Amino acid sequence: MPPICCRRSCRFSKKPSRVSKWALSTPTVDRVQRGEVDVALVTRMNNFTGGLVVHQEQLVWIVGEHSRAQFEDPVRLALLPPGNIYREHAINHLERAGRKWQIACVSESVSGLQAAVFAGMAITVLGRCALVTGMRELTPAEGFPTLPKIDLLLYKAPGVTSPAVDALHDYLAHYVGLSSSSIDEAQRPLAKPPPNEPTRKPEPPPRRRPSLIHPKSS
Repeated sequence: MPPICCRRSCRFSKKPSRVSKWALSTPTVDRVQRGEVDVALVTRMNNFTGGLVVHQEQLVWIVGEHSRAQFEDPVRLALLPPGNIYREHAINHLERAGRKWQIACVSESVSGLQAAVFAGMAITVLGRCALVTGMRELTPAEGFPTLPKIDLLLYKAPGVTSPAVDALHDYLAHYVGLSSSSIDEAQRPLAKPPPNEPTRKPEPPPRRRPSLIHPKSS
């Protein structure tokens, strides 16, 4: 987000866009509706209306690469504050699977949840794009059910006609869509090569009949 803001403020320096970054979705959308924030890219909550869907993010269970937090009973969780859809999906899916759980850490930031995972104190639920070196994804075979995809929504404050806001909104809609396509393409399994055809033995070259040289008659 900072490089985008810098680029826009250089082009439209009279009135820079007001962009909310790294804030919880619900209060951010409220600020957009009140006109306090011009543009916001947020995760869809259950009660959200409006906004432009620019991407769908796959939620995954994340644990430290060398952690054993997934074996705890109850499962220790590092989650966002109440009201967040990541948190709701984590708790609901564990309860449906009959797993006991407890909250070990609450943070308003992704980096805070990642820190708890790195420390081995808990597992968390985030978008797959939040997986970094030192973490891994937990699978249904390990007792963690498959989670759904969630929408990323792009909002613009009502009644705003600033060229800077319009340009930033259009840029984000295009940029996030392209980035999402690249991620999906990178995560798509490679097509299997066609099965090898049975090897044919090379046919021997046709045998040439020896040419006879007749002696000249003297």
